[in-house]
Amino acid sequence: MLEAEVKTSISHKFFILTLGLLLGMTLFVCKSAYMFDFSNLPQSAYLQCLSIFMLILYCMKGVIQKQLQVKWTWFYLPIGGILLWSFMSLFWATNPSEGLTIWLNWMAGGIIFFVL
Repeated sequence: MLEAEVKTSISHKFFILTLGLLLGMTLFVCKSAYMFDFSNLPQSAYLQCLSIFMLILYCMKGVIQKQLQVKWTWFYLPIGGILLWSFMSLFWATNPSEGLTIWLNWMAGGIIFFVL
């Protein structure tokens, strides 16, 4: 039993370290002049892809360990409320497509918060 706990602990530390390293690399995404918003678009795309990758890894880790554990904290309520309100505000926005691109970045940050 103790050996399994040590392996889980090492895999969990490796998981967190890998995700932190990938998240820190967001600043070093190269920029292309051919995109309409060359200063923010590559980082946003990287952040969104990284959040989906982190969510997939988190779910795979839960399936492999046969438990998908979500640690409850009181920070989930205000962050979830902000994400829900920002999504609902798209229904009365003047330009919902512009708001959706901004909301996707907020949602990516929310996924990263909930996974870590």
